[in-house]
Amino acid sequence: MTTYYEDNKDHASRADVFDAPVMLAGFSQGGIVAAAFAENRSDTYNVVQVLTAGSPIGNFDIPHDISVIASEADPVSGADGTQNPERWETLTADNGGGGGLGSHDVLRYALLAESAAGTPQEQNKLDDFLGVRDDRVISDYYAVKESK
Repeated sequence: MTTYYEDNKDHASRADVFDAPVMLAGFSQGGIVAAAFAENRSDTYNVVQVLTAGSPIGNFDIPHDISVIASEADPVSGADGTQNPERWETLTADNGGGGGLGSHDVLRYALLAESAAGTPQEQNKLDDFLGVRDDRVISDYYAVKESK
């Protein structure tokens, strides 16, 4: 996780995105990276939304001005043994995997997100990123691990 975080931090720094609103999203360990980035870099970047699926992120101290939606429909989400803060929106609907480890599946979470049960109900900033606007610019950053 640390290498992935550091690679993305440096790459994003070069992109000159300091003032643009930023949404961080991830599944499983990717959600942990998103939460860690929000906790540690929100003073540098304009992070306004965190969206995770299947990620144990309850122990992260994400600033109060950042909207957090955590979809938790499998046992991995609870691996931290901590309830998410009440100010976050935590979605716990069944994703069709029966609640066991088979539920920890990104495709099941995608299907859940398309359903009414998986739709966030609270005030959040998703429309800023997913709504229809002509001036939207989307930049995706990722790290590639090369074998030596």
